[in-house]
Amino acid sequence: MYVLAFSQGIATLSNAFHDGEFVQREVDRLHDWLDERLSGHAS
Repeated sequence: MYVLAFSQGIATLSNAFHDGEFVQREVDRLHDWLDERLSGHAS
């Protein structure tokens, strides 16, 4: 649910402020967050 809410927030703000670079920055941040979560579950 967090990822869905996060991505919807990114889309809404990017559209409101006409800032495509914001999307890339936030996607990079989301990837980092996911990598941190997944690294704790590695075998």
